[in-house]
Amino acid sequence: MSGFRTSFSAWLLAACVILYAGCIEDTTPYPYLAGEITGIQAEGMKSASIDKTDRTVTLHLADTSPLDKVMLLDLSVSDGSRILNAPGSVLDLTKPLILIIETYPGQTYEWKVSADHETLSDKPGTKYAQVPNMNFENWWKDGNVWYPYLQNDSVRCWDTANRAVTVLGGSSAACPEEKHVIKGKACRMESSSVVGTFAAGTVYTGTFVKIQNFNGIIDQGWPFSCRPVSFHGFYDYKPVTVNKTKEPYSGEKGKMDKGLIYACLYDWSGPHRANSGDKSTIINLDTDPSIIALARIELDDTGGKYREFNIDFEYRDNRTPTYLFICCSASRYADYFTGGVGSTLYVDELEFIY
Repeated sequence: MSGFRTSFSAWLLAACVILYAGCIEDTTPYPYLAGEITGIQAEGMKSASIDKTDRTVTLHLADTSPLDKVMLLDLSVSDGSRILNAPGSVLDLTKPLILIIETYPGQTYEWKVSADHETLSDKPGTKYAQVPNMNFENWWKDGNVWYPYLQNDSVRCWDTANRAVTVLGGSSAACPEEKHVIKGKACRMESSSVVGTFAAGTVYTGTFVKIQNFNGIIDQGWPFSCRPVSFHGFYDYKPVTVNKTKEPYSGEKGKMDKGLIYACLYDWSGPHRANSGDKSTIINLDTDPSIIALARIELDDTGGKYREFNIDFEYRDNRTPTYLFICCSASRYADYFTGGVGSTLYVDELEFIY
């Protein structure tokens, strides 16, 4: 009988412990996991800006796309996240849409989704007379090649020489930067040497066409008909000594490299095809008659910190532009295979001022 009482007492004690334990609040903290919108696609979308710091998404739509009936094609969030108030397939973005993203019970993040019309032909004075992705938020990686646009973008404004560099065995000379930024993401460019050939880190408005006999062939320009007052943005530049040269800049060897940022307005009838192996196709920024206006700045060492710039456009006449070419390069004589291997340029938050 005593054995029964002992067993019963042990069972009762165990039951009490289990019941008591069930009343204890689980205070184990969940690990921090930020809930983020990582991608979005919609009908009529020319580009999108995703700001992880402010938790905002802005869809830049074509003029003909109504803001009150935006057809949502895809919306992705970070791993381990879900949208508590998932939207329908048709969005009314005449006012911001608030989405709540949850990573763990009670751990939520509020995101604001809005839209505007990103017009290339608005009259000067409007805030929309820009070009897509001037803040370098949108990137896509295919294999080991980085592209400054989203994979499904129907409009691709920017390009790089990354395809040429990687084909020759190098790594992408221009890529997204997520830590050293002004806001969101920036573009990082580093000049390199691939199979003995100098390759400047560069991003530009236009399209890389192909590589031919170790020379890059690109179509320069983006349709644009406005007359901005100035070109504004931020850059950080770390140059090295020039150690790769070709004529007519062989005399640069041993000097400190310089970076270059410029925006040029032209009256072209179509994109300009430039071949780095044919110097007659390289535009002379000082004398070419097709140039309507130029905003240009050469870059020196900024000491590891971003420097703000606002360069006035110098207009040469009253013609209406048809094309715009923006170029940011870690080595100013990139077209002539001259510069310092390792010169590095960051650019962020570019815009035109009217």
